[in-house]
Amino acid sequence: MYKRQLSACLLSAALLTAPFSASANNEVAIETAKEPLKVLFHVSEKDRLDAALGNTENLLKSLQPGETAQIEVVMNGTAPDRADASKPELQSFTQYLKAAYRYVMSFFGSSNDQKLSVSTLQRMQNLTEQNQVRFVVCKNSLKGLGIDENNIPKFISVVPAGVTELARKENEGYAYLKP
Repeated sequence: MYKRQLSACLLSAALLTAPFSASANNEVAIETAKEPLKVLFHVSEKDRLDAALGNTENLLKSLQPGETAQIEVVMNGTAPDRADASKPELQSFTQYLKAAYRYVMSFFGSSNDQKLSVSTLQRMQNLTEQNQVRFVVCKNSLKGLGIDENNIPKFISVVPAGVTELARKENEGYAYLKP
């Protein structure tokens, strides 16, 4: 008997504390808040950063209504080279390929779109501001690459060790992806 009363009390408490909605046939459905997807992108090679940004943008576009994501992009190895604001030539290799293609095609009378693609750092900043994507670079890698920490834009966090950041995030339940 006590077991039945305890069960009824627990069910009542759950119904009172959880959001609910009534269906057409007066059944009460308990709605649970969806946990955000926790995604960790690991970029250790500078030529893989554009792929990681594309994966991040695609992930955000594919979220279902009401679904959210916590995304962190950790850059170590040679990848922090692309976060160095003092090296504009590294910001978007794709941008320069497209510009070269348009230049060559202009000799053949092509009227292709003349708009330059957005730089890598601008894409990163847009993702940070619009979708709460967090970008992190490894201080050890910056040191190894001879990059002054002051050349890293303020929207990118610097952590002592990228591998430690990766381990911590995985311990917090983040899904590890390596583009």
